[in-house]
Amino acid sequence: MRTIKLKSLSLVNFKGIRSLNIGFSDAETLVAGENGTGKTTVFDSFLWLLFGKDSTGRSDSNFNIKTLDSDGKPILHLEHSVTGVLSVDGKTVTLQRCYVENWVKPRGTTEESLKNHATEFYLNGVKLATKKEYDSEVAAIIPEDVFRMITNPFYFTSMKPEAQKEILLDMVGTLTD
Repeated sequence: MRTIKLKSLSLVNFKGIRSLNIGFSDAETLVAGENGTGKTTVFDSFLWLLFGKDSTGRSDSNFNIKTLDSDGKPILHLEHSVTGVLSVDGKTVTLQRCYVENWVKPRGTTEESLKNHATEFYLNGVKLATKKEYDSEVAAIIPEDVFRMITNPFYFTSMKPEAQKEILLDMVGTLTD
């Protein structure tokens, strides 16, 4: 069995959190607070780092990770990132996902305009070329369905019966008479 520990999590401009660094110890780390103070945002950031989704399973194109101003509009010219340091079987692995704005200055104009956004992926400080490469590295650490099963008690029951059966049979191993 694999041992995976979250050692630290750093958020920069993720949803309503401008900057947050959480160090996790081998003992319990308690994340607590009043409603609306960012507890789910911390969990969403970890899920986004690993899988590009929030706690409800929405992909990053369907939930807003950008920091909003008091009028509810995204604050521009900010880089949004989450960095996680994991211990995987005693080996340190650093994952980082950044959501960056792509600004361009159209020919004949003096002002830049926001063209689009891009997501950048890093493993141990090295930028990876593709999302597929990053997803493969994360899946080698922990597959998404396994992660969701151990962090959400309702996940297994929300799965299709055939997927449930496959997981249960995999857990049992080879059956003999």
